[in-house]
Amino acid sequence: MAPAQPFTIKNEKRVSPTDLPPKPDRNTGDPRPPRAPVESSEGRSHKSAWDARRVPPSPEGEGPVLEWYAEPHKHQIYGALLGGGLMAGFYSLASWSLNWTSKWYMWAFLVAIAGFGYLAVKSHRVSAGADWFRDQDQFVKTYELTWVEVSGYAGGWNLGLRDTQDNKIDTTLSRVQTNNELWDLVYNGIRHSVANGAQTTPDAVKRLKLWDVVRLRDERAADQ
Repeated sequence: MAPAQPFTIKNEKRVSPTDLPPKPDRNTGDPRPPRAPVESSEGRSHKSAWDARRVPPSPEGEGPVLEWYAEPHKHQIYGALLGGGLMAGFYSLASWSLNWTSKWYMWAFLVAIAGFGYLAVKSHRVSAGADWFRDQDQFVKTYELTWVEVSGYAGGWNLGLRDTQDNKIDTTLSRVQTNNELWDLVYNGIRHSVANGAQTTPDAVKRLKLWDVVRLRDERAADQ
């Protein structure tokens, strides 16, 4: 992640530290933060049913998992269909015929390729506690962030976070926002961190609607 560049917002609503929703209790998650803004105009929430075998566990020494989300298995099925379909197309184009369909070993190879496609597309899982966020094997302390970045890619927006211990997460914004309750927990930590000095990119301020806490951060810096 590149060094932060100062980003000052003018003529926006003023917010004081007491206006920020409190940090939830690390064990109970209460009080839950208010609903955070989402990038999707639909704003629908998709919660994964609790499955202790699949929920990404809490990082060592941290509070319990309060929310989680796993991408549906249909993504893996899409991977299998794509792998098998591409290989079938290759066979047909290479021979300009469908003669390969009469050979059992070609079907066996096709099934193997489809299986590889299924395994290659992992069901991505994320989880959050009162003050932490985990994406696969990466995690950050959400109230101790030093850097908040949103950057565009062909299919949407990436969210990059870094904390005081140099833990880093780079994930898609849509993934972390799919479960609204999980995003509420992460977003509250982001707002507190920015108010306390975390640096931001222009797209992060715009996409995450952080204008008020950026102003508070800049006013605090000017008073020092």
